[in-house]
Amino acid sequence: MGFILAKEFKVKIVSLMVLALCCSYQAQAITIEFPEEELAKESVLPVFEGETKAVMSRRVITKERFEVGPMVGFIFNEPFFSPLTYGIHAGYHFNEFHSVAVNAFLRNASISSDAKQVDKDIATEGSQQIINFSVVPVPDYLVTVDYQLTPYYGKISLTKDFVMNLGLYVYGGVGAMGLGGATAPLLDLGVGQNLFFTSRFGLRLDMKFLMYQGLNVTSKTAVTSAATSKVDPGIFDKQFNVSPSVMLGVVFLL
Repeated sequence: MGFILAKEFKVKIVSLMVLALCCSYQAQAITIEFPEEELAKESVLPVFEGETKAVMSRRVITKERFEVGPMVGFIFNEPFFSPLTYGIHAGYHFNEFHSVAVNAFLRNASISSDAKQVDKDIATEGSQQIINFSVVPVPDYLVTVDYQLTPYYGKISLTKDFVMNLGLYVYGGVGAMGLGGATAPLLDLGVGQNLFFTSRFGLRLDMKFLMYQGLNVTSKTAVTSAATSKVDPGIFDKQFNVSPSVMLGVVFLL
C-alpha cells in the first residue's frame, strides 16, 4: 500500500514539472505584433497658443548700431579717496558679436572718512608727521577704450507675459587714470551683461579690473605734513594697483 502511494506521488511530481516546462516554453514563444498602419510615422511638435515671436526671434538687433548711456560705479579697494565714479558709456557694434566702446568717468574727487580718521589717529599718538591728506593729489577721472566680444545672446522671463533679452560679453582695453595733476596709463579687463527691456532700452552691468601705476601718497609724510597747499604728484613713490570695480547704468540703442 505504501509503495503504491509513493509511486502515485512521484507521478504527480513528474506531471507538474512537465506542465511547468510547457508553460515556460509557451510564454517564451509568444510574440506581440502591432499592425504597421498603427505605428507612428511622424514626429509631433507642441502647438503654442497666442503670440510666440518674442521667444522665437531675436528682438534686439545691435549690428551697425550705436549705444550710449550714463553709468555710475564703485571702486572697491580705495582706502583713502572716494570710491564713487560717474560718467558715460558710448559704443558702436560692427555686428552682433564685435564692438568697441569708450567709457569716460569722473571720480568723486574727495578724501574718504577713513583717510581723515588716519590723520586723527596719528596726531593722537603724538607724531609730528601726519600724512595730511588735504594736500595730496586726489584721483579725478578715468577714461578707457575697449574692444567688446558678445558671444551669448538669450532671453529670460520673470513673468509669463514679459520676455527680456540678455547679452553676455567680455571686454578689455587701454585708458588713463587722472591722479590729481598726473596721468597714469592703465589696462582694464571685464565681463558684463546687457538686459534689454525693449528693443532699444536696457540696463548694463559691468565688473572690471583696473590695472595702473598709482601714487603711494603715504610715502612722503615729511613733505606733506608741513605743506599748506596741494603737493606736486611727481614727488611720490609709485605703486602698482589692481582695482576691482562695478559699473551700473542704462543703455540706449540708436
